Amino acid sequence: MFIAKCTPKDEEQVMEFLKRDPSFHLFLIGDIENYGFESSFQEVWKETDHQGNIRSILLRYENNFLPAAYGEFAKEEYARLIDQYEFAVQITGKDDIVKELVSCTKKSFPKSRNFYFAKLTEETFHPDPIDHLSIKKAVPDDASRFFDLRSQIKEFQHAASTPESWKRNIEKGVARLYYLENEAGDMIASAGTTAENTYSAMVISVCTHPSYRGRGYASRLVSKLASDLLKEGKTLCLFYDNPDAGKIYKRLGYRDIGTYLMLMETTGQ
Repeated sequence: MFIAKCTPKDEEQVMEFLKRDPSFHLFLIGDIENYGFESSFQEVWKETDHQGNIRSILLRYENNFLPAAYGEFAKEEYARLIDQYEFAVQITGKDDIVKELVSCTKKSFPKSRNFYFAKLTEETFHPDPIDHLSIKKAVPDDASRFFDLRSQIKEFQHAASTPESWKRNIEKGVARLYYLENEAGDMIASAGTTAENTYSAMVISVCTHPSYRGRGYASRLVSKLASDLLKEGKTLCLFYDNPDAGKIYKRLGYRDIGTYLMLMETTGQ
């Protein structure tokens, strides 16, 4: 087995490997398609056998490491790569792959979140009825308003993204955000995407301010988001750990296809 950092000439081979399971590898596909192999905040490594066939992939996007494999992979070698980084890292991906990788690292990951991973296609979609709600699409300068909303919601207080990364991703077309606001102009509910690529998008940041819950806002936003993306020919994926949120998604037509794991190292370790 051989571990090597990828370059643009590896793109076709890497993409063919990842597209064997495009839903679970949505983040990697989107990051490579949008940011390539020569960005300051992104690196990609591949493990190959003696014939040059890819056995696994490891991608770093800022402080987040995402492994991809379909069986045994070079977990010890990847762990040594991750251990070289002094900042607090996050490891995200398919539950069993992440657990194998983390078992080999010297780092400690006291924070973790388990998610159900779900998928929506045009065949399973059951949209909410159109109503009077004035749903707006965010522009890059709305990122700070969005983070004002997120800061008031407990579930999002440890999220790794930043206003700068959201602004950058909206500008590039990698992400979009739909939202509702109150009469004062405050953002009160949102639903967004990330890692948008040719084939799919990940639905994230579905949230409602505590004072405005129980009014169906999240469901309307997710339905509008799904309707627009499906019209563009994209499959939607998301992960959730809240049973109530799961009911919303399943009513719209999402189907569970596996489990996802996010592990976070605390700052200063």
